[in-house]
Amino acid sequence: MFVGFGNLPNDTGRANLTSSLAATGHVEKGTTTSVKDHTSTGRWGTIYHQYWPIVRIDVDGETRVVSLRTFWSDRLEEFVPGQPIDVLYDPSRPTVAALGSPAAQALVAHDVRIDLTAGIIGAVLFLTGLPTWAWVFRRNAKAKRIHDADAAARGY
Repeated sequence: MFVGFGNLPNDTGRANLTSSLAATGHVEKGTTTSVKDHTSTGRWGTIYHQYWPIVRIDVDGETRVVSLRTFWSDRLEEFVPGQPIDVLYDPSRPTVAALGSPAAQALVAHDVRIDLTAGIIGAVLFLTGLPTWAWVFRRNAKAKRIHDADAAARGY
């Protein structure tokens, strides 16, 4: 439940950015100039890598460089320097950009659906398990009361 709903703010932010840019933005063919890498260590010592492209696009005769950090991948081979990439950008603010390919936009929508599904399934499992645990705790408390009463009656 927490995994699904925990990722939801990031993925819905990407989805909102992509959909708003799709409505008013332009798609421009850009070139990946470099790939940024961020490494972090998880709670149990697991090492996580995030890679995202730095892309050069030409907007109205000016060269702009945009960082697509919100569209990171955990696979280094996803983005290669020199690779052509479609960039969806806001004409009034060219540094506000998203991946422009239909496949990337579909992947963002897919991520949101996965987050919602995992969160809903987790919530259902949590709520169905709650009465079971309540029953177990009540049963154990009753058994302890009976045991304590028997022990007191026998003088233990």
